[in-house]
Amino acid sequence: MIRRLGRRNVPRATRQPNWVMIGCLVAGVACGRSVDRSSTARHDAGDSLLAKGDSLFARESYDSARTVYGAALEEARARHDQDLEARTLTSSALAAYVLGTPDKARASAEQSLVLQRAGPPTRNLGRTYNVLGLIAFDEGRLAESARFYERAIEVARATNDSDVVMRASGNLGRIALNLGDMTRA
Repeated sequence: MIRRLGRRNVPRATRQPNWVMIGCLVAGVACGRSVDRSSTARHDAGDSLLAKGDSLFARESYDSARTVYGAALEEARARHDQDLEARTLTSSALAAYVLGTPDKARASAEQSLVLQRAGPPTRNLGRTYNVLGLIAFDEGRLAESARFYERAIEVARATNDSDVVMRASGNLGRIALNLGDMTRA
């Protein structure tokens, strides 16, 4: 039998507001952090837009997420921030894929891939390969899809990204299942 804990069983200290945290937040706003125009603040603005888009995507507001990704992409390009641009393009590609526009999804993912190939492997590179695999799978290009998933797993292992390893491995299992290979599924 599961016993539910009521509010009376929660220690008093956890029921009170954390005044230290509230004070730090107020102090941060009061000393001008929200209006800082330094390069760090501009970098944070682009990252904030990307985070907002990702949050909307997680709540299944795909159209809104795609709009916010567009703003984040403009910010990244205006600052010549290729890392932010690549991450935004990958997220935008996933939103386009979910919204049923594979051509836009593929174009965004391929642009992201071009930006990322020059540098060392990143976690986003694994995500990008996984998105390209999803698109290829839906278009019936199973062999190409498998190559994308295998590359995603390789990059994800190199960058210690267990989430992409799990997703791409599951997607490889989907391919095996579609081909009737139950031993690999």
